[in-house]
Parts: sequence; C-alpha cells; structure tokens
Amino acid sequence: MNNIEALLEQVRATAAESKNLQDPIDSKSLADAEQKLGFRLPPLLAALYATVGNGGFGPNDALLELCDADPSDGTDTALGEYLTLAIPGGTAPWWRWPAGVLPILDWGCGRLACVDCQSEDETVLLFEPNAIEGEYVAAA
Repeated sequence: MNNIEALLEQVRATAAESKNLQDPIDSKSLADAEQKLGFRLPPLLAALYATVGNGGFGPNDALLELCDADPSDGTDTALGEYLTLAIPGGTAPWWRWPAGVLPILDWGCGRLACVDCQSEDETVLLFEPNAIEGEYVAAA
C-alpha cells in the first residue's frame, strides 16, 4: 500500500463516523465538474471525492460537495463557489479570484480553505477576508 492509499484509508475510517458524509462522486460527475471548472483536480483531492465522499467530512464535517446531485437543495458546492467567485466583474469588479484556486471548505465568516489546483505542489490556502480593511485584493 502506497502513502496516498494509506492516507485515503485513514480518511475513510474517520469520515465513516461523520453524520454528514455524502456518497462518493461517480466518475462522470467528477469529469463534468472538472470540465466546468476548466482544470483537473489534484489526484488526492479527486480520490477523496471519488472514494471517501462528495463532501460532509473533514474539519467540522464541512468539506464542500464538489458538485450537487440535487441543485434544488441549496447546498453550497466547491464548483458553485468557484464559478461564483471567478465570474469576471461579479460581486467585486475591482478584484478577481485567482484561476485554479478551488474553495473546498467554508470556515464561516467568509473564510475559505482552498486548493491551488494549478500549482505543482497543490498548495492549500486560507482565504481570510476579515483580516484586512478595505479591498479584498490584500486577502488573497
């Protein structure tokens, strides 16, 4: 068993205790989400969604679903958050969300844990808009 598979086994065991754990995402939904995002997920993140669950586990059981099987339930998703933030001229026309930075966990109060899906080392970032005054441009 390699290191990634061992890590996935540990996450699966812990996630099984979550009351909010969603079923894993199927390969077609994963491919559709990646197509809408315009980039592929890092292999470990894709494996978490495909083999552990489509959200509902992790810190505070709050890993966002990648995409929603039932969009009518109002659940926030990583795909939805990214597409909303990445819209040019959206809610803050003077500021743009970085390409390829996927929100995966909502910590509340506007704070988001994100993965830079286009960096070589798949950096995990914290977006903290509350730590600054004025424009969000300094929060990235």
